[in-house]
Amino acid sequence: MGFLVKGGQFTCIYISFGYPFIMFKLFPPEIKNTSEAHAMVRQKREQMGPVTKKEWVMVVTMLITVALWISGQNIGMASVIAAMMGLSILLLSGVLDWDDCLSEKSAWDILVWFGVLVGMASQLIVHVAALYSAFHGMQLASKVPRLLAALALAYNTNFLVQ
Repeated sequence: MGFLVKGGQFTCIYISFGYPFIMFKLFPPEIKNTSEAHAMVRQKREQMGPVTKKEWVMVVTMLITVALWISGQNIGMASVIAAMMGLSILLLSGVLDWDDCLSEKSAWDILVWFGVLVGMASQLIVHVAALYSAFHGMQLASKVPRLLAALALAYNTNFLVQ
């Protein structure tokens, strides 16, 4: 079982590690001494008090949800199921109530639009495959070289699937 880094993953790794390092070297921070920050953090932590039971439930639920989201494809669980399990745990444990969920209008908007876009993308893959010969013919009629047209369509179809 080998480890293969695909193009999108490489970009993600670069953005996560390489880009901040380059920016740190190009634009070093103006503030170098933060000696009073430690005391300020200690004071804020004392004001907040100890971690509550609900906060621990939230932490554990997020860890479980992210773990299921990451490993979902390997264990046969859709990411939507993982998200709904996390939401159910938070609702049943009393960390959230239904009014909290209803008040997050932007979150519901994102959920609906994301669902629509994912559904459209899956249908687009089917239609690109079905219309491959029509697209190929259109490219050939536009004087695109045969091999380039076939490779471009194959690349774009494969890109949509991933």
